[in-house]
Amino acid sequence: MRRSALPGPPVQPVTPLDFGHTAELIAASYDASKAFLAGVEIEGPGLYGHPSGTY
Repeated sequence: MRRSALPGPPVQPVTPLDFGHTAELIAASYDASKAFLAGVEIEGPGLYGHPSGTY
């Protein structure tokens, strides 16, 4: 599956105006992103071209 963004924390019934959950949401986002990136495999040169600068 191809994604264009890192995963965030699980959806929770928290209003965007309630900053009391900030640390919890940051920690959950970090854990989800870390797990996602651990499984990423790069195929090909990627978005910015070949590392040598040639296309």
